[in-house]
Formats: sequence, structure tokens, C-alpha cells
Amino acid sequence: IVAGCVNIGMRSTQEVYGIDFLGGEEVLVSFEQKLPIDDIAQTAQANQIEEVTAFYQTDLISGKEQLKLQTVEGQAEKLLASLQAAYPDAQLEQIGITVIGATVGDAIKFNALMSVLLALVGILIYIAFRFEFGFGVGAVVSTICNILMTVGIFVALPSGKFSAPMVAAILMVIGYGINDTVVIFDRIREELKLNPVMKLLDVINHSINRTLSRTILTSLTVFFASAALYVFGAGIVKDFALVFCIGVVVSSFSSVFIASPVFYWWHKGDRKHVERSEILPKYDWESGSKD
Repeated sequence: IVAGCVNIGMRSTQEVYGIDFLGGEEVLVSFEQKLPIDDIAQTAQANQIEEVTAFYQTDLISGKEQLKLQTVEGQAEKLLASLQAAYPDAQLEQIGITVIGATVGDAIKFNALMSVLLALVGILIYIAFRFEFGFGVGAVVSTICNILMTVGIFVALPSGKFSAPMVAAILMVIGYGINDTVVIFDRIREELKLNPVMKLLDVINHSINRTLSRTILTSLTVFFASAALYVFGAGIVKDFALVFCIGVVVSSFSSVFIASPVFYWWHKGDRKHVERSEILPKYDWESGSKD
């Protein structure tokens, strides 16, 4: 999480956000001869076109590779014309162009943030009502870690830019992660009833071990399905699947190593506090009973 935050903080907004959030133009280009990304960057620099992002993607229908150029508003067609003049043998042809204004980008960014925040609040309320408040705290902390780790890893990748479709992928990661966490929490609640004299720490460890095979098998199944979408998909589907592949791995980790320990910490290791369903402990860690 720290590495991801530092990496995002050291990069410019153009390197982190896609045109969905910043506004700009995106042109899709067909070609006969593939151009190196460095050559595209040099041509853009020579023609004083700034903030250019170029990458290749495979069209899902035709199976042909296409070039996608992202620039600030009003520069995409200029960049394409410069490339056509510099590399006539490449036979670059415009397929389509997408324009997104900065105002729309700000609205998308606000809506994306609100959707994630509302999801976190909804999780806390549901888990607190369905289980107990300490479970809700563990689930929310785990979910926040899922988001930060998934975004940090994705943005660190060469072509990783945060766009509107990525918000949908993050929400799917949230849903998957909370489902995995609820399975473990439900086992903890059941084991508390079946083992009335077992310490809370032992109950949590026992519950995690009982559900570990389920967690691994489910995660592998979802990961392989998402990986297939990444390998055979194209464009937004490919990025969407990549984010979800990262999120599945991260969610499996956090549901075991973050959610349950936070729940244990919240109740100061005392199962009696869990059974009383009190929101906050009324004693210090050292003086609390660990029975």
C-alpha cells in the first residue's frame, strides 16, 4: 500500500488518470506497419504535442492489432497527421475518435469517488447489522486495503491508467472481497457457538483454517476465468479483467490476513466482548480478559 501510494504521488496526473477523468481525445488507428512507442513519442515531441499516451490493443472481432493514441483535447488528429507524414509506409488510418471534456471528467471522478464511499458505508452497515460491529470494522478496513493495493499495483503497470471502466472493476473487487470475508466471519460466529470455552484467537485461527481450502479454490476459479478474459479480450475488457485478476489475489490475502486480525484487535482479544456485541471495549488491552 505504501509503495503504491508513493508511486502514484510521484507520477503526474496524466500518467495516473485516463482521459475519462482528465478530459481529452482518444483516436483509434489501423496500420500496416507497427510503429515503436518511442518513435511515436519522438514524433509528438518534435511537433510540440504534449501529454501523449500510445499503446496497442487487439480488436476482439477482427483479431487485428490497433493503435490507440490519447492526447489532450484538440491534439489527436494533429498527432495522427504528423505520424502519417513521418511514417507513410505504416499506412496509418483513423478508425474513430472519442472526445471527453474536462467538465465531464470531473463529474466522472466525483461519481467514482462517491460510488466507492457509499459502497464502504453500505458494507459497514450491512455487516454490523447482520453480524456485529467489530466484524463490520474488519470488513471495511479489509476492503479499503483491497482498493488501495489493487489500484496501486494496476497504476504501477506500464499501461495502467485509472479510467471510468476501472471504477466498475474496483466495485467488483469490493463485492468479491466482501463475499470472501463474510464466509470467514460466518465461520467465526459459528465456531464461537460450538466452542464456548475456546479463546477468541484460537477460534479465529480455527475458522480461517476451516475455510482456507474454500478460499483458495474459489479464488483460483475466479482468477482463471478473469485471466482468460485478459488473454483473449481486447480494449476495455482486457484492462477490466486485469484489474479483477489483481483484485482476486489481493482480496484473498486481505480476507485472511487483514479482516480477521482487525476484528480481533477491535475487541481487544476478548470473546466475551464479542458475545455482548458492544461497539467499543470498556477496558484497556492489558486488563481485558482473553478467554
